[in-house]
Amino acid sequence: MLDDMLEGNEEKGPGEPDPEADLRDYEAELTPSVRIPEAPSPSSPADVDAPAELQRKFWVLVLAFNGALLAGSLGGLYVIFRNDWYLGGRLLAAGLVCFTYGAYRLRTWDMPTGDGGETATDSGDDDEDAPDDDTEETEVDWTATVDGPGGRDDND
Repeated sequence: MLDDMLEGNEEKGPGEPDPEADLRDYEAELTPSVRIPEAPSPSSPADVDAPAELQRKFWVLVLAFNGALLAGSLGGLYVIFRNDWYLGGRLLAAGLVCFTYGAYRLRTWDMPTGDGGETATDSGDDDEDAPDDDTEETEVDWTATVDGPGGRDDND
C-alpha cells in the first residue's frame, strides 16, 4: 500500500477531486509541430542515363585511384612510423602503380562532350593550329636561358 502511494497509483474515491484535472497539458503545448518532409526514394542503377561502358570505365578509375590512395597512405605510414621499408616500400610501389594505371586510363579515355555524338578528342576541327580570334598569339624565344641569350655552350 505504501508502494502504491509513492508511485501515485492510489485509487480516488467518488468525492475526491483530481488535482491534476485543472492543470493544462504543457507538454502538448510546448512540443513543436514540425512537418518533416519525406526523403525522395533513391534511384536504382537501372534509372541512370549513362551507357554501361561509361559506367564501367568510371568505376575502374574510381577503384584505381582509391587503391592508389589507400596503398600509398598505408605504405607511407609503415615507412614513417614503423620504419618497415619492406612492407611500406611494397605498398608505396603498389600505390604508384595504381596511380599510374589510373592516370594512363584517364588520359587515354575518349570522354563524351555531351552533344550526343562526338568525343572530346574527336572535335572535327581540321585546322588545330589556327589561333582563336579573341586571343593574341605571342612568340616565345625558347633559346634564351638563364645562362644567356645564346643558351649553354657545349664546352662548359
